[in-house]
Amino acid sequence: MKTFRFFAYASFCIAVFYGCNSGDVSGYKQPDIPWESRFHNFDSALVHKDIARSLQVVDDTSWTIPNKLALLPLLEDLWWSGGYLVYLSEVIADLPLLKVTYVGGNKITRIAPGIRNARRLEDLDLSNNYLTVLPDEICDMPSLKNLDLFCNYISVLPDSIGKLRTLEALDIRANPISVSEIQRIKAQLPHVTIRHD
Repeated sequence: MKTFRFFAYASFCIAVFYGCNSGDVSGYKQPDIPWESRFHNFDSALVHKDIARSLQVVDDTSWTIPNKLALLPLLEDLWWSGGYLVYLSEVIADLPLLKVTYVGGNKITRIAPGIRNARRLEDLDLSNNYLTVLPDEICDMPSLKNLDLFCNYISVLPDSIGKLRTLEALDIRANPISVSEIQRIKAQLPHVTIRHD
């Protein structure tokens, strides 16, 4: 437990030092969703699945987002924090209207290849996780505008990163990325605002 607290504190210090918190790259504003369609409890959202459009969960027990999330077909906005997710499953691709996914501040080390099928996803916040590799499949996401990779362990982005034609903002700060790799990324994404060290 002391180790977790140390890393949580270290992540906080890095975020304060860089003046960064989630959504900083995109200037993210919560979608215009009526309050009655916003939920902070997964079970309540399931009971009201006919109106649930936003779900913000703090879960300190799950290692992955449960498959029953697919039972919320109107979901546009998903925030899942708590520090224990290690795997981002393809269940988010089963949500046809999902535009925003925030899973920052967890322990994610792997992302399912099925993420490429999240056709409408515009904002993906993977900040403050344990990613060492970004899967090529992310480069096949046709609507992605904002990708936040702040504070991970990524040293190289996929060769196909240039396929992200809709991307507007990319945050790669606090990652062990070399100057030459940053130059390669900039050359492939000349239209993108890239935040780096």
